[in-house]
Amino acid sequence: MTSPAYLLEQRLATAIGTHTEWPVLALVFLGGLLIAPALLLCGAGTITRLLAGNRESLRATVLAYSYALIPIGLGIWVAHYGFHLLTGALTIVPVVQSATVDAFGHAFLGGPFWGWVGLQPGSVFPIQLGCVVLGAAGSMAMAQAISERDQPSKPMLASAPWVVVILLLTTAALWILSQPMEMRAVRFLG
Repeated sequence: MTSPAYLLEQRLATAIGTHTEWPVLALVFLGGLLIAPALLLCGAGTITRLLAGNRESLRATVLAYSYALIPIGLGIWVAHYGFHLLTGALTIVPVVQSATVDAFGHAFLGGPFWGWVGLQPGSVFPIQLGCVVLGAAGSMAMAQAISERDQPSKPMLASAPWVVVILLLTTAALWILSQPMEMRAVRFLG
């Protein structure tokens, strides 16, 4: 979690007057997984239909272009999980040491050295940045290809709303990834 996420949770809890976590998380997930995506997709689909003179239904337009969001989604998830993998890569060593002590009652491999974690978070950020930017580039290329296939007379106009959505997602992802993340192993990284 990041500081802005905690702040959002606190403000929502105050707004609805609760001290319980589940209603706040329900609102966050409802907004983040249903409402915001529906607004973005339907908005982009509607604008595409208007700009390109598309006669297809809104559902068909959104379905056709939604495939263009797969690369940016993959890039964001690789960036997120890559952070955990790369900053915690060496934790396997103290885990095996601890398991050996638990299993045999003796530190055959040495006592667990929990300071072994992995790369510094700052050195992982350029890798995350590359993953997100490559995903965004792939999504923009796919949106353009879909427009050239479905709207050959106005492919740039048809893909413009989807490029805006991709840029919004990219900007949001990079902002979130640039936030300090609370993670158990970070204290060992200095």
